Amino acid sequence: MQQNYHTMRYNIFFMSGTGNSLTVANNIANNLNSKHIPTGIYNIENRTNIKDINRGSVGIVFPTHGFTAPWLVIKFVATLKFGNWRPAFTICTRAGARIGKVYTPGLGGSANLIVALLLLIRGYRPKIWGAVDMPSNWMAIHPALSNKTCREIYQRAKKRTDILAEKIANNSTHIFNPNNIYDLIPGIILLQISFMYIIFFRFFLAKLFFASYKCTSCGLCAEYCMTNAIKMIGKKAPKPYWKLRCESCMRCIGYCPHKAIEVGHSWAIILFMIAGASGLPAIVVNNIIPQHLINEWWIVWLTILLAFPSIVIAYYIFHLINRVHFINKLFSFTTFTRLFKKYKHTGVNINRFKS
Repeated sequence: MQQNYHTMRYNIFFMSGTGNSLTVANNIANNLNSKHIPTGIYNIENRTNIKDINRGSVGIVFPTHGFTAPWLVIKFVATLKFGNWRPAFTICTRAGARIGKVYTPGLGGSANLIVALLLLIRGYRPKIWGAVDMPSNWMAIHPALSNKTCREIYQRAKKRTDILAEKIANNSTHIFNPNNIYDLIPGIILLQISFMYIIFFRFFLAKLFFASYKCTSCGLCAEYCMTNAIKMIGKKAPKPYWKLRCESCMRCIGYCPHKAIEVGHSWAIILFMIAGASGLPAIVVNNIIPQHLINEWWIVWLTILLAFPSIVIAYYIFHLINRVHFINKLFSFTTFTRLFKKYKHTGVNINRFKS
């Protein structure tokens, strides 16, 4: 049994915005190859290049979004060909940081659980669940960590991936361990928030991005967007426009050569008010229909349904007026991201995402 396992190929599929998950996937692959276990690594955003891969075991490496797995990963794993019960592993990268001399772990939540269940449904045996803390890269909320802190987190992450790779190579089972319990319990508690993130908040976040006056219309952000969510609009000086399929992976912010991509915090307040106002009809209906016929979730879902078109229309108008220089400068100078240090993994060139 062990010999048959070692002659089997591993296909590692990854999703990565700024290079964290790609680095972890590379470390795992290098470890397995060094142990004479043939291993390939594939970017799930290049779906046309991997659609015919159906031999060997499977590993999924991905970042945590909204305390769960990103929609792109969920959709990919849910459409894998049947695995004939081959071994599989799932590894999420979490938002690691450091406060003083203490390294703080990220929270994977239900990320590994969701992917493991999907792998099981698709006919795989998810034997390894793992979590690796990499430098937190959510530049919509905070600046990038210092280079020194990033290097130290990389070193800790390398040791962690070496341990996981050893367990994968030995065909071990690594599910119920303290690291996974730490993720799983809050993940179940936060499952409702994660669900709301998947069906609504990720779309709201997608409509907060804009290009500042520093933008040169180079189009790099659109060319390398993992979900083709960025469209360059305009004839004379096209500017990036973010569509709803954006995954907030932070690649556009991290890799923009001119540091021109921003997240509009002042715009977020306006957009939130617009989205909230779109729920007024639901409140009116709630006052008309007898209370025993509806409940609070009826109002929540109706509000969300009405919020989508209002967000899309408002963002389109925002994109148009943002082409006016003084308006663009106004929003540019009222966002914190212009002051934030940007993050991208120092060892990952943007061209790597095309391979």
